[in-house]
Amino acid sequence: MSRYFSGIGVLGLGTYNTDGSSFYSAKGISPLRLPFAHLNEISRYFITLDPVLQSYYKLSKPIITSSNYLIEFDVAVNSLGTNQYLCDGLEGGARGYIHIDSIGNIGTNLGSVNTGIAELGKIYSVSIEGGTAGLEIYDLFRRYSNTEHLDGTGLCFKYTDLSDPDNPTSQTYKFGEATANYELPKENVFGAEMWTHPIIVDGSVSQYGSLGGKASNAGLNLNTSYLVRVSYSNIVGNFRMRLGSSSVLLSGSGSREYIVFVDDSLDRLYLQDGVGGTTADSIDVSVRETTNAIECINIPTSNRELMTYSEKDKSWLGSELSSIIDHTFTGNEQLGTIDSQVAPLVTDYNYLWEYTLTVEVPVSGLFRFSVGTPVSGGDQGNTGVYKGIHTMTTGTALTTQLLNSNITAGSSYSNISVKRIIQEA
Repeated sequence: MSRYFSGIGVLGLGTYNTDGSSFYSAKGISPLRLPFAHLNEISRYFITLDPVLQSYYKLSKPIITSSNYLIEFDVAVNSLGTNQYLCDGLEGGARGYIHIDSIGNIGTNLGSVNTGIAELGKIYSVSIEGGTAGLEIYDLFRRYSNTEHLDGTGLCFKYTDLSDPDNPTSQTYKFGEATANYELPKENVFGAEMWTHPIIVDGSVSQYGSLGGKASNAGLNLNTSYLVRVSYSNIVGNFRMRLGSSSVLLSGSGSREYIVFVDDSLDRLYLQDGVGGTTADSIDVSVRETTNAIECINIPTSNRELMTYSEKDKSWLGSELSSIIDHTFTGNEQLGTIDSQVAPLVTDYNYLWEYTLTVEVPVSGLFRFSVGTPVSGGDQGNTGVYKGIHTMTTGTALTTQLLNSNITAGSSYSNISVKRIIQEA
């Protein structure tokens, strides 16, 4: 049967070196490094995979290992305590798997692994060199049986076939670059345009069946991915876009963009009038072969965050979450909360916090700042710039508090900043 990956919308575009020259060696076989970590002000989308939502990526065309290969991941894990998978194959088949156990050790049948996961919320470059031919990889960041999903963020996945050392070939995915609910490999090469027949949309009786394309002998290649783009206006009735055994219903006005993987013998590519007499103002179709693709499954828009690399912090930082305004004390404040504002804090995320405290007369335990819960080192009574990293456990608010009544008029706090942080391991 054919599998097709559909989606409407935008997963997000960042700023990238599209040829990967600063990311991989000329041969394309060096271990992954934190993408563009040596550059200032480089932004990209980070996509958090949620095991409750069962988020993961599915390869359109399974990777079948060669006799010599290198597999690489850049990954940040938010929690441990249960098994989590980086990749897996068909249950009962020749599955190639990589999993993280409950304490961060990495196990695999694909070869020798270079590292484990020692700290949460930090990016690890995991590489595996192997030579067991015929193992299959279908899914990324879950066990194929739809269990043991990753709780964290996958930044990159790369498979390099080294069976010909003079001509290695790779598939590289940098999650977050997709323009629909799929992503093509960086090395993708499109085939020729396959849609060469005109689309007839006048609804005359003689065209109630196949409208454009070929219902047989379409020239599809077996075990191949195809990118289908369809835009249409004012369809009255409905059409079905058929490729292999896949069928996508079109009606009204809109557009569709999706991947179909053909793994059966139905060599057909055509538009079908589903009810007879269907009309439309216009239909535009494009079908092209791709090298491969991944489908993004159960990943809501809210799980995508644009982050920017900070050379100073050697980390990726999210957008500013604090809207707490600067405050100057009058000397008459009551003890307790000064300001509290709800922020989109997420359990197990790490947050970089910073503020400036100016105190006319130092007082022990004067001021407290909380990111959900009080930050370590946040209770201060001396002038200074305070900064740290806080792991979110409970709460949803950013809070400032006065802890000591001996506050001097003219003292102040200012420049409160809270941003999500993902560090290099």
